[in-house]
Amino acid sequence: MSLLLALPITAIGQNQTGSDYPFIYGYDADIPYYSPSQNDIYPIQLYPISNEFTVRKKSGIQKDDIETLIKQHLTDAQIEWHYDQISQEYDVCSVVTERTDLDNTIGILLNNNTVLFASRKHTRKAYKDLMDMWPVSEVATYGFTGAVAFTYLNNDIVESADALIESMGLEIVYRYNKQGSAVLTRPMDIFAVANQLQESGYFLLAAPEMINKSKMVTIQPIDYSTLPWFYDTNGNNTYCYELPDRFLLRKDSTVTKAVLESLISSYVQESEIIWNNKDICTIITSPELVESAMNGIKTENSVLRVSHSYFNKGSYELALKSGRSIPSSFGFDGKVSISFKENITETEKADLIRNYGLNLSLEKEDINYLEYEVPKAADVLDVSKSIFETGLVRYCIPCTTNEPKVVLWNQTMVIDSKVSEIETKYYDLQGHSINKPSGLTIVVTRYSDGSVHTEKLLYR
Repeated sequence: MSLLLALPITAIGQNQTGSDYPFIYGYDADIPYYSPSQNDIYPIQLYPISNEFTVRKKSGIQKDDIETLIKQHLTDAQIEWHYDQISQEYDVCSVVTERTDLDNTIGILLNNNTVLFASRKHTRKAYKDLMDMWPVSEVATYGFTGAVAFTYLNNDIVESADALIESMGLEIVYRYNKQGSAVLTRPMDIFAVANQLQESGYFLLAAPEMINKSKMVTIQPIDYSTLPWFYDTNGNNTYCYELPDRFLLRKDSTVTKAVLESLISSYVQESEIIWNNKDICTIITSPELVESAMNGIKTENSVLRVSHSYFNKGSYELALKSGRSIPSSFGFDGKVSISFKENITETEKADLIRNYGLNLSLEKEDINYLEYEVPKAADVLDVSKSIFETGLVRYCIPCTTNEPKVVLWNQTMVIDSKVSEIETKYYDLQGHSINKPSGLTIVVTRYSDGSVHTEKLLYR
């Protein structure tokens, strides 16, 4: 491990992401209290928030002294102190200001002998990239405390791991079972320190401790008039964010996948095709090619429906607010599910079906559930909203088809012995095809029964 200690601490880990943005090691999990495995942990790039930062005072320094120091340089600063369960002190504060040129102020604070740590707040760079593509008003932010939380890889290396921590200028303030926490003893780059510990091989995970993960920051205003929507089962508006670089297609079941793929390539050559099931696929291409490709393909008799791909606004924003994995996207497959009110007559029902050109495709009498095919030329969202507004139905919801879900750990799969693996393809985090896996990669495996397994893996 002596090679690691000999390296300049600011250079540690820069090759892991190939970016100038800072990063920390971490993992995503939609399951509370999920315990990660080594395969789940990957470098998470961070994007600095312009007008917020955190400060950790040195032990024994009064809060008033820190507040006076901060306001000498930022007269409009709003300061909030946070209680540390381990130290039993209010050692760390969050600072919000109208100023955005904070690097010089942070540098001044770090040069003062009362301050141990100061750093901008951040959000995940992936979230910022998503927000540049789709509108959203709030996103989770991460404020850092000047401490590193760690989990030992195993109990055999605890002594060596502790020696490394202390040699790097940290003081272990908490340790229980296989977990612990260490605080900087002098101003240092918390990202580089944590990453050096993680890359030492002694820890399952070493990462900077965070506060205010649930605090929101407004990045972009939402113009709801631009968002597609439909009525949910309670009659409330459900808004959708459109993904600009892909669309979904449902083919006639009598047409083979090979024929359909050849047809798609005649309209859009630069594309990747992912089959969601035997009849529905996702086409990923350049955003500027999507509309023309959709307009051409939907005129083909072998194609029953084309649809933009969407995030559900609520699920998407909840993921950003809570710092969780982004949900799977979906498209509309050209059908609506309808629950008629009990007091309407058979004549009223027949008239509605005829007026909208609906064809029954699925009926479940025991739960009063009906699915109807919408005419190919009609807009499914417009039809579903118009039918609901007749007042004859409890609800009328456009049917959706999900794209393959991206997961961060291997799910237990039971595959029939007759089903074989056909091919594996690799995609970057924006869904673009790559020749070989590199860094965090989406791996899509197709099987002979038409099923698809998708997972997100880190390739070093």
